[in-house]
Amino acid sequence: MTIWILSILGIVMLGVLVDIIMPEGDTSKYIKGIFALITVFIIVYPLPSLLRRDFSFDFSNIGQPDSAFVSNVNAQNARVIEQGVERVLRDNNFSVAFVAVNLEPFESEFRIQSLNIFLLPVINGQAAHIIDKEAVIRLTRSVVNIQRERIHIFA
Repeated sequence: MTIWILSILGIVMLGVLVDIIMPEGDTSKYIKGIFALITVFIIVYPLPSLLRRDFSFDFSNIGQPDSAFVSNVNAQNARVIEQGVERVLRDNNFSVAFVAVNLEPFESEFRIQSLNIFLLPVINGQAAHIIDKEAVIRLTRSVVNIQRERIHIFA
């Protein structure tokens, strides 16, 4: 490939040099035509070897999702759910430390394995000894359609 590129550069430079040295006249247009023809031959020279090569195209992964893309989309969806649950619980006077969505491992589909809610034992700025877990579950299920067994509350 490098020799081919150097050949093209060499013939172009030789053509420029001949064009500078040759006086104008009938023979100069014939010489320019010969150099143009040689340039075309040099450019076309590697095509037969390229056409004889065995090209193989691998179409086996068409239709299969890109795992990095799918995991990125799933992580974004999990963050949206976490933020939505946090917002609903805070709007209902629960002090939320954070919400964590755990997804099913090795799944291309978005499936929630568990939803962990970490609450602070404070309601309206006062210490709360009892947190209404049923209300937390009900509010969480209003945001995301999940089985109640998959919701874990830590206070």
